[in-house]
Parts: sequence; structure tokens; C-alpha cells
Amino acid sequence: ERNVGYCAVPQLLTKNAGDFNWSAGELWAMGYDEVNLNLGCPSGTVTAKGKGAGMLADLEGLDRFLDGIFSAARGKISVKTRLVAEEEIFPLLERFARYPISLLILHPRVRQDFYKEPVRPDYFARALEVYPGPMCYNGGLRTPEDCAAMQGRFPQVRHWMLGQGLLADPALIRRCQGGPALTRQELRAFHDELYHTYLDVFKSQRNTVFHMKELWNYLSGLFDQPEKPLKRIRKADASPAYESAVDELFTQPRHPYTIGLIDSHPNPDYHGDRLKVIPGSVPTLKDMPAGCPFHNRCAYAQDRCRDVFPDKESVNAGHSVSCHCWKQTPEGEVE
Repeated sequence: ERNVGYCAVPQLLTKNAGDFNWSAGELWAMGYDEVNLNLGCPSGTVTAKGKGAGMLADLEGLDRFLDGIFSAARGKISVKTRLVAEEEIFPLLERFARYPISLLILHPRVRQDFYKEPVRPDYFARALEVYPGPMCYNGGLRTPEDCAAMQGRFPQVRHWMLGQGLLADPALIRRCQGGPALTRQELRAFHDELYHTYLDVFKSQRNTVFHMKELWNYLSGLFDQPEKPLKRIRKADASPAYESAVDELFTQPRHPYTIGLIDSHPNPDYHGDRLKVIPGSVPTLKDMPAGCPFHNRCAYAQDRCRDVFPDKESVNAGHSVSCHCWKQTPEGEVE
């Protein structure tokens, strides 16, 4: 009921043909048209059990497994995989070509590359030359420029996997089609819908926060120098601490004047040093100084602040600032 309106393909990760057949049968009975087999996961905890990319080294065992699942298939099966070793791509593809795989998704990295080493598109090109079935390119597509480059190199490919790219930028497809970048409001709405859906499904603040932390490993790239609130997100173990840290990340001030105003606001929960104050007086509208109106009260002011009014700069999703010196503030970046 959560997948209405688009084509969802559930993925299975197992080395047991019987387990795959039972799970796939249940999924087909639920109405899914296709089930994906994960033969590419490089995680050590997965490969140590002979699953994911751990199945690729034993081609005879892989053959028996594939024969066991395709002989019992009642629907389409696609396969997501990666390179075994550079020189062993052809024996692997020859095995895959024996079966009616609906789509072969090839990630041109070896298991030891994980997701950090550069992709090896030359080996994807070789695979296209010899594999007879439809193929999907997967790996390293993080920006519209990445996507355009690979589409230009492989114009015959009609399927592209953007998993980590979409995690890092939910508007990636829109940008690839010439649309605008993600706004901060859109990102917040996306986050909140996903977060509350997790809470509803998991019935656990701890499990929800754990899953959201994984997402922030990718989304954090949409913010400039978000280290302080991200540190709080990583430390959070329940909803109150997590939500507070997320609010800080989305709303934290960066303009020197805004920072000064908030620092001078009394905190009823804290008793200690005197409040910080912004020196000087607010200029009148009849006697506004040249350049930035705040320059004679700003600790970061430079010569150009006294002469040139700052243009508005776009800093990250939905945030902009009119300040020459915003990168020198304690928080590093601005709203």
C-alpha cells in the first residue's frame, strides 16, 4: 500500500536458492512484477557469509544457485552485481548469459573497491560487447555532470542506477532533466516525511534515529560545513535529541548580525557570564553608512565591507546571505 503510483522492485540477499524461491514467491503473490537478486554487496559481514559479492568467486556454486532460482521462477528476476576481478569479467558474464535475467545491473568496481575507489567504466564497455541481454549501469553517478558523461559514453544504455546519488541529492533526476536544484524547504519536507514514516513503521525512536543517521552520511553534502549539528545527530539515540539537532542544521544562523542577536538573547536555563552584546548603535535610516550597514559593528568587517554593499550569495539548498565575510563566522557558513 506504500508503493502506489510507481514501480517498486524488492531486493533479496541470500545464498540459499530455497530461501530465495520462497521469498520471491511471496513477493510475486503480493503483486510485485520483478524481484532483484543482490550479488554485488561488498560489505565484509555479507561476503564473509558467502552472500552478495561473496558468491562471485565460486562460479560453479553460483551456477547451481542461479539454476535453482530460475528453474522455479514465477516472475521476472533482475540481478545486481559487480566485478569479481578485472580479468575475470568474461567468465562471470558467460554464466549470467545462461539465464533469462530481466536486467543485469553491473557496478564496475571489484569487491575490494567498495564505494570509494573510482569506477572502471572500461569494463562496463567490455561487458556491453559480450553480454546479450539488457544491462544497467551502476556506480559513481552523483551529479548531473556524472550522468551526462556516462550517457554520452554509453548511448545504447537505457537503464541507470542512481542509488547513492539520489541519497545525496533527492533532486538529482530533476537536475539531470534541466530542472532546479533542491530547495531547503523541499529537503526539509522530504526529511520529515521519511522520518515520520520510519517512526510509524518501526514503532521505535531508536531504530528510526539509527536509520536516519545513515541517510545523513549522504544528505550532509548539501550543507556547507555542517559539522556541529551533524555531531549532535550522530550522538542522538532518541527522537528529542535527534529532532533538536536537525532543527539546528536547517535553521542555524550564519550572518554575523544574526549570530550576534541570538548570542545576546537570555537563556533561562543558563546562569553564568554576562550576555554578549553587539557593540555600537543601530544606524538610522537617514544616516545609513556606505557598504554593508552592519560593518561598523561587525568583528569580521574588512575594507570592502565599508565600501561595497554585499550581493546575495546562494550557500546551500534554500539558504542565501548578503555578507562578504560569512565564511569567517564561527559556524563557517550561512543561512
